[in-house]
Amino acid sequence: MILASQGQFQVRLLRLSRDFPSRDEACVLGIPPHRRVLIREVELMGKNQVWVYARSVVPDATLSHCHQALHQLGNRSLGSLLFSDPRIRRGAIQVTHLRDGKEVYPARRSVFYLDTHPLLVTEVFLPVMASVPRR
Repeated sequence: MILASQGQFQVRLLRLSRDFPSRDEACVLGIPPHRRVLIREVELMGKNQVWVYARSVVPDATLSHCHQALHQLGNRSLGSLLFSDPRIRRGAIQVTHLRDGKEVYPARRSVFYLDTHPLLVTEVFLPVMASVPRR
């Protein structure tokens, strides 16, 4: 995204709070849905346009291993942490399309593992992404 945005890339933090995961998120993470987790929601922007909405769900067991790094991300992308730490591996990628009225948004989610501790990342690609040049 940084290349495609010609250096005009930014992350806008929308939310960083402790809350309950959705039932589906809890199921994917293998935790009870009534257990609070850290939820981080951001917009990934290129050239001052929102390209991607991203939501990360982090259980306490995972948070205890990377608490400081996650809380210090601020307006940096989570990818800067996930893809720079050799202890973190990515599980299978699930792809779908989400509908909002007549709009259809491509989306994907992945479980990343810090050792054996999971972290769920969901990304929703907004229509403007269709016009972003790919390399």
